[in-house]
Amino acid sequence: MRSTKPKRADPLVALDRLRGKLAEVEQDLQEALEHLRSERQRLSVDDNELVGPGEVAVMLRCNARTLRRWRHEGRLPSPIMIGRTPRWRRGEIKSLLEREASA
Repeated sequence: MRSTKPKRADPLVALDRLRGKLAEVEQDLQEALEHLRSERQRLSVDDNELVGPGEVAVMLRCNARTLRRWRHEGRLPSPIMIGRTPRWRRGEIKSLLEREASA
């Protein structure tokens, strides 16, 4: 009885299959990138939007108590008081972050 060895796959055929799969994946990635770009434009945030202390603390990656202390030390832009709650313009906090990053 003769033993049957599995046939070796032709490397060029395998390479062509992989190229085809790679082209499909590349196309999928391009579509996903276009979708993300359109979503980012759709979700662009208004710099004049007012944000409260909780969101500012998240943006600055600090505790709310630290934020309160920085506010009283004058390290933050002057807030807009709505009732007893301070609010800041998102653009002012972004510019503060950019200044601190460049310093």
